[in-house]
Amino acid sequence: IFGIATAAIYRSFPNVNSASMIWLIGLNVAAWLIGYLSVITPMGLGVRELSFVRLAAGVIPSTMASLIAVVSRLWFVLGELVFLALVILWSKRR
Repeated sequence: IFGIATAAIYRSFPNVNSASMIWLIGLNVAAWLIGYLSVITPMGLGVRELSFVRLAAGVIPSTMASLIAVVSRLWFVLGELVFLALVILWSKRR
């Protein structure tokens, strides 16, 4: 799902090269795995973004890849904060 969301972020920009949806999802999964395997950074912070930009080189301009990596990270953190707020509200109701 996160790979599809990352691909949708890329496709939302006007006048971008047509990259395959499968390639974008695979790129996101590979970057996610590299960030996950980085044990010295929390949640692969920075490592996932850098690996996304490096793996996308040649197909997506590095500025666009950087923007997509940062925006997708912000959406991911925002989603976690919303879930955390729901859990806190639910636990307070009990």
